[in-house]
Amino acid sequence: MSLLNGIISGVVSAPRVTTIYGGGGLGKSTFASRFPNPLFISYEAGTNDLEVNRTPLITDSQLALGVLNELAHDSEHGFKTVVIDSADAAETLFRREVIALGVQDAFGKRDVAISEKFEELLRTLSAVRASGLEVVVIAHAGIHRIENPDGTSWDTNGPKLSKRNAPSLVEFSDEVLFIRRRVFQRKVEEDFGRERKIAKNAGGVEAITQAEPGHVAKSRLDLPERFDFWNFSEYAEHNPRI
Repeated sequence: MSLLNGIISGVVSAPRVTTIYGGGGLGKSTFASRFPNPLFISYEAGTNDLEVNRTPLITDSQLALGVLNELAHDSEHGFKTVVIDSADAAETLFRREVIALGVQDAFGKRDVAISEKFEELLRTLSAVRASGLEVVVIAHAGIHRIENPDGTSWDTNGPKLSKRNAPSLVEFSDEVLFIRRRVFQRKVEEDFGRERKIAKNAGGVEAITQAEPGHVAKSRLDLPERFDFWNFSEYAEHNPRI
């Protein structure tokens, strides 16, 4: 049979990988809990105040992979979404395990070993997604240094992961939402005619869906550049699988 006979046309409805990152206390876990029938993989205890299904606290990365593999191959579990809570807590666990194995830091061997564990997690999540489940990854925000070949450099917000694993997670995701408090700036006059800007809390929390120099973000959905993060319906109306 010719491969051309299997050509698929048009939009394909498939499970998505959504990464949500930002500071603490902004409602990332609450947002994730509103996805269809989620199961939280608890690398940290971030959902104690939520009415959700969760694993016990993960202290062995192989146990987490076992749960994910079971979800990928058992169609009768009833869950529709898997939530990783959180990616940076998982990376911290991987680091502890690699150090416990005696992997030395020389020549970047330790970072490579941690990256291999992180890639194994992403591969397993890919199998979960292929089985029909939505995947949501929660992460805290960290500051990364961007070094361009032309010599320019700047700091940007991104998932709080190593320089190896942060780009892997972004590439793996369909959406990367940067979560922050809404702020406005006003100018304050100082001595000698100088001015400076002061940031004030404007109330509420916004999700940013498009990348800018100051942050990593992306969306393959037709999401607005910014939306009210505390109003889940603003996201759901653009995701046909919610």
